[in-house]
Amino acid sequence: DLKKTDVSGIDSCVAQFANNGITLYLDYGVYGGLATARGSELEWKRETLSIGGRDAQLTTFVDTTHGNSGLKYIASLYVVVKPVEPGREREWRPTTLMMSVISDRRTNRDAALAIFRSIRFE
Repeated sequence: DLKKTDVSGIDSCVAQFANNGITLYLDYGVYGGLATARGSELEWKRETLSIGGRDAQLTTFVDTTHGNSGLKYIASLYVVVKPVEPGREREWRPTTLMMSVISDRRTNRDAALAIFRSIRFE
């Protein structure tokens, strides 16, 4: 029951979907990177898993920067879709897919994993 929201990117394909329980954000392009700890997160955890036959990084944490709106649980996926050709690393970046599920509840981690595991690459 996720509905598309009005979000657009400048230099990559960006989309956002939301319902009453979660927000799903995705960014496909060459400017993405792994989620990094900023010092305001709790329960920071990173693990490697396979998504669509590719190695991916799943980072989960509780974001404490939302002030009055409460804590937000975040599950963030990072996967290289198209690596840089050998010898061209100085000229270009890999094409990546980043997806994040943001929720008020840790129990939505299973929903995030189900969404992430539904990804298929051609």
